[in-house]
Amino acid sequence: MLILFQRGEVIDTEISYTIQIFGDLVATLFSPEFIYENQVAVWEWKTGRLLLNVFGEDLDSFSLLSQQHIIFALCDDHGDPMLLAANLAKETSDCQEFCKVKSGKYFRYPALGEDSYLHSLQLRADPGPLCGENQNVPFYQDTKDFILILNMWVTEDEIAKHWIHFIPSQLLLSLIESESRVASDWWLSRDTRMYLARDQNDTHVWVCYVFGTRFVTSAYPLTRASGKGEMTIALYDFNRLALRRGAQTSAASDMPGSVVSLSNQIHSGHPFCEDAETSLPYWTNVAYVDAGKNYDGHCTMMCCEDNIVIVDLESRMYRVLVF
Repeated sequence: MLILFQRGEVIDTEISYTIQIFGDLVATLFSPEFIYENQVAVWEWKTGRLLLNVFGEDLDSFSLLSQQHIIFALCDDHGDPMLLAANLAKETSDCQEFCKVKSGKYFRYPALGEDSYLHSLQLRADPGPLCGENQNVPFYQDTKDFILILNMWVTEDEIAKHWIHFIPSQLLLSLIESESRVASDWWLSRDTRMYLARDQNDTHVWVCYVFGTRFVTSAYPLTRASGKGEMTIALYDFNRLALRRGAQTSAASDMPGSVVSLSNQIHSGHPFCEDAETSLPYWTNVAYVDAGKNYDGHCTMMCCEDNIVIVDLESRMYRVLVF
């Protein structure tokens, strides 16, 4: 049994947890309701050894990158988004502020526009189990190649907008291992992709929306006045094999799905103060699902190896899309 005492003189009983497992590591984010400092702890679950124990007001989200690395999503002193990576092998288990980590490496974004304000960040990833590849099983998830999803909720000109940034784990690990400082305009444009989310009303992106290099998202019905409509389900796959397979099938037949390889422009002021360009290629497919009568958007999804499970929270009904 692992026990970690909560910081502070007053124990907050209203607390939520975010837990992630990566091989022999288990990491937990403690988010108290009434105490403003969140806490992240990382253990080796087989031995019970505590590897990292950090806290801070801006510590809202994290993801394990490997058996040695963890990355945090937070905002800097100017209110701009940034990522902070740390090497667990070089850190102490003593409780400390996250900004005091010895091996910290920062991945900064361009400054937000004059009329833009960052009010929430969520980092999501689903690395696979650290088991060897088995030719007798049909599916295999590479733990060294998965996608990180950074969700930014930014108010631009008094309008709330949800931006999604797709970042390959291999890119971050290669930059962490390099000794040079990473410029925001360089790493952002190198093999990443950033878009406005399809559904601007989505206030949470759950970890079940991510599977390895795949990400699924939805949008509200196209028609709501009649009580009926279609829910839009979009799948993004950043796996290189999926890109090659998607390009071959698209060229040879009328199979659904397409490969997006052209770069996209993010114009200054929305949300950053300068222009940005992202170019990570991906395969995508969009499905339109009958939302049913009186659908109010209370559906959630789970992305798996070869299907998407859609659960309607109101009618206790689920559907499975196979791709």
